[in-house]
Amino acid sequence: MAQHDQLALLEKGVKVWNEWRSRYNIVPDLTEAKLSRANLRGFNLKGAKLMRADLGLADLSNADLSGADLTRCNLIGVTLCGAMLRRASLMGCNLIGAKLIAANVEQSNLIGAKMTRADLAESNFIGCELIRVDLVESFMVGANLRMAKLERSNLRDCNLERVDLRGVNASYTDFSRSTLIDTFLGHTNFTDAALIDVLFNRARMYKTNFTDADLRRADFARTRFTECILDGANLAETKMPVPRNQAIA
Repeated sequence: MAQHDQLALLEKGVKVWNEWRSRYNIVPDLTEAKLSRANLRGFNLKGAKLMRADLGLADLSNADLSGADLTRCNLIGVTLCGAMLRRASLMGCNLIGAKLIAANVEQSNLIGAKMTRADLAESNFIGCELIRVDLVESFMVGANLRMAKLERSNLRDCNLERVDLRGVNASYTDFSRSTLIDTFLGHTNFTDAALIDVLFNRARMYKTNFTDADLRRADFARTRFTECILDGANLAETKMPVPRNQAIA
């Protein structure tokens, strides 16, 4: 359970809390804390224990949560715009409708998280564990997911325009009806992925692996293919680019 004296400090506001953090080498224990709708903008929560805490609809804009343990937290509708979440644990969190615009979530663990209809625009997810994550209808324009693990996740009906997916493992992941216009797909692994009705217009592909992927009705108009792999892919009604010195393997 959360420490009552630390909860009392939180209530005194960001200045008092951050001064306390800078003065004492204490890891905050806010396990199972009831902090729904709390104003925690700019709070220093680095390394904090927040397991199973209720932060639904809380405002954590520009807060420092790097290295924090948020395992199985309720983060429904939370605002994390500009927040630092580097190397945090968000396993099994409920982030439905959350706002993480321009947040830094690099190298964090989000295995099994629910992120339906989340706003992740311009966020940094480099090297994140996003295995079995539900991202249906999420807005991810301009996000950086380079080298992330996206296996067996659900990204149906997502907007992934200008997203960097270089080196991502997205095998067995469902991207059906999503928009991947102007994406970066160098060395991306789509083995056995569902890419039905996906828009790939102007995507940049280099050694992208589509082995056994379902690409029915996908649109690759004005897409640049270089040494891509399509072995066993379902290309029924797929719109392929007009070859212009591209190599399609």
